[in-house]
Amino acid sequence: MSNLKSYTLVTAPATEPVSLTDVKTFLRIDGTTDDAILTMLIASARRMAEEYTKRAFITQTWKLVMDRFSEWDDVLPPGYYQAPSPFLVNGSQAIQLSRQPIQSITSIKTTDTANAQTAVSVTTYALDTATGRILLNEGYSWPSSLRTHSAVEIIFVAGWTSAALVPDPIKQGILQHIAASYTNKVCADFPEGSKSAYDGFRLPEAFGAF
Repeated sequence: MSNLKSYTLVTAPATEPVSLTDVKTFLRIDGTTDDAILTMLIASARRMAEEYTKRAFITQTWKLVMDRFSEWDDVLPPGYYQAPSPFLVNGSQAIQLSRQPIQSITSIKTTDTANAQTAVSVTTYALDTATGRILLNEGYSWPSSLRTHSAVEIIFVAGWTSAALVPDPIKQGILQHIAASYTNKVCADFPEGSKSAYDGFRLPEAFGAF
């Protein structure tokens, strides 16, 4: 039985990696007539870039739901092989998160076979911000006797804390994408220059790794 996962945006970022002023300077626009359109294009280009890289650019809250902690289904019949879940590292010792950089873990909750939800104690795990992994602390174990599907819910905060910290190539790619959409007046795909700017920041999930 596969261990499915699903990411859902809980709280959108309050600011953007590039400002309206940045965009108007880049496009050499002086007036305010198209401000609303440009603001929409900024958000759209940023969201598409985040999906392409599987990153979060500016502080935002996400929810990850997955079936269980373990790579293995405890109720599999004898002799049945279950392929490892690639977003669980070293068995169930670590959980690899997408949407890096990860700032903090808000909560981890589990749902048991009676559909009762319980918070996992913060002493059970630690966040490795360098790799975006939740590590199971030595001497601890994840809760068991969970329901078969959607038993684990992780709420976390991701993204750089300010636009100044977002890498310049990402901001440059967003500006190029906005320029293409604004100039062509169509929902433009990524210009090749934008893709080149983003490619160095793509996480493994962007390639279907987990």
